[in-house]
Amino acid sequence: MALSGIDGYVKVGATPGVAYGFNKWKLAFKTNLPNVSGFKSAGYHDNVKGKTMATLTLSGAYDGTMPLVCGNLYEFHLGFSATIELVCSARISDLQPADDYEDKPTLDVTAESSGVITAQVT
Repeated sequence: MALSGIDGYVKVGATPGVAYGFNKWKLAFKTNLPNVSGFKSAGYHDNVKGKTMATLTLSGAYDGTMPLVCGNLYEFHLGFSATIELVCSARISDLQPADDYEDKPTLDVTAESSGVITAQVT
């Protein structure tokens, strides 16, 4: 099944959540892999699973009614389609509102995961 980006969405808060008019979202998962190589690794690199985290970035038009607060924790629902979404609790670390005389106001948001996340896409 092919997906179209026009079916995506960003909702904030517990289900059903409030839909926001962003036009782009990205959720980057990362797991630290501490190096545990030593005499027992027989000359090969070895590692173990460390902490898992995610960085969320949102961008799009600012519509004048997007009450997000830097430092606050939110539940984000990131949709690929009406039936496929990723859910992540994240604390906003960066808010960047901007305005362009020849275009439109925009808002960029960066948030870092907090708590348990499922770092997978199925």
